[in-house]
Amino acid sequence: DELMDELLRNIGRRILRSAVDYQKSRERSREYNGVMSIDEVMSGEVVKVDRGLYVHYGIFLRTLGRNGEELHVIHYTGRNGHNDFNGIVMETALDVFLDGADKFMVCRYDGGECTGRFLVRDITRTRAKTSEFSGMNELADTPGLDGVVAVERGRSRIGAEGYSLPVNNCEHFAVWCKTGESESSQVNDFLHALIMPDKG
Repeated sequence: DELMDELLRNIGRRILRSAVDYQKSRERSREYNGVMSIDEVMSGEVVKVDRGLYVHYGIFLRTLGRNGEELHVIHYTGRNGHNDFNGIVMETALDVFLDGADKFMVCRYDGGECTGRFLVRDITRTRAKTSEFSGMNELADTPGLDGVVAVERGRSRIGAEGYSLPVNNCEHFAVWCKTGESESSQVNDFLHALIMPDKG
């Protein structure tokens, strides 16, 4: 019994330390390289919004709708439009993706790695533009080739199910759209913190 109690205490300490290390890595992921205007965000860029316990990812796009330009995001979301962990891939208005947040970040990729993070804060003026969603429309901007590919990949998965936190979450999806590689820094950071040997 003593051996089992000690084993359980050690496991509990390791899990607690892992959670603390993971939180530190999440705080580092909130750091950014600069601030950009909503007008500078191009179709096909990876965007992320902080949800407290996790960061939600998607692919940003500008489309031409009935009333002019609309701002959308392709991402895993719940069937009723609310984010949940039993989602499907949908193209929604930016507001649905933001879910009440007043800022988001853009991840700029070089190869398969996010090398630049830019904060987009001044988004209140977009509310009127994004409140209605009129379906899959033509892109309103002319993104680079990797942006076009990211949007095409994202739209090819619309309606896909199979969300899985460890192997197929919103970050896996967005990074795959952009780079062709299915990666999640959130999962990698957590697993790394969980299996790292004790440091004290």
